[in-house]
Amino acid sequence: MSDGSAARGDARATSSRAHEAPPALTAAAWRRRPRKADTWGLEHWPDWLRVIPDSARGQVLIHLFGGLFFALPGAALVISIGVRGSSALALAVLLYVAAQAVLHGLRAVRCAGESTVYGLQVLLDRHFPHLSMVSLMVPLAALASTDANTATLLAGGVLAGLSVPVRTVFVRPRHLLLHPVLHVMATAVMLGCIALLSVDMAPFAQYLTGAGVLVYLGGLALQRRYPLSPAGVTWSGLMVVGGLLHFITIALLGISAAA
Repeated sequence: MSDGSAARGDARATSSRAHEAPPALTAAAWRRRPRKADTWGLEHWPDWLRVIPDSARGQVLIHLFGGLFFALPGAALVISIGVRGSSALALAVLLYVAAQAVLHGLRAVRCAGESTVYGLQVLLDRHFPHLSMVSLMVPLAALASTDANTATLLAGGVLAGLSVPVRTVFVRPRHLLLHPVLHVMATAVMLGCIALLSVDMAPFAQYLTGAGVLVYLGGLALQRRYPLSPAGVTWSGLMVVGGLLHFITIALLGISAAA
């Protein structure tokens, strides 16, 4: 009997120890836990996202959202405008959403730290705000009245915006002092063309267009302040927000114009 009682007592003690709660793990101890480079992130995340460094994961997700947004809802907007019978406007919107999707996709690839980063990709990434505003002028011109003045404004704005990245490639050391002046002049010409192209739009469209332009200018200010590493989560968020404001403007005006 004594042996049986002792056995039952040991079983109850073992069972009680099994149901005891494990010691609590503090947040500081969790952050200090050892982990390998290929185990970042949560367990349910895909492998390609878990291997991205923590410092760049936010930017990658932001630009992936921007690229997918312009690719999927952008394609739906193009189809909707095309079905309504406005082929020229649909083509202009297609060029805009395709340019935005490519820019955000290239930015996500570069933030992810891929080894195949080409010079052209770095150039497009560095001049993201200018290229975004250049692509914006195409649907704005299609929504405006089709006359010689509109074509002149579109050509002038596109050339001014594209001159910024092109001039960066061909700049010479002896022209470094002149480069900021030309940069400001080209940006001012491009902004003036955008303002003139949107002068006949509804007030809400002008406000949305102006808000998007101000967001892009905020991104340019960050680039001027941090020229070596301007790309952070704040900068990436500004690029996406500016694109969304312009996309909403084009969607509202395009659907109503094609109706």
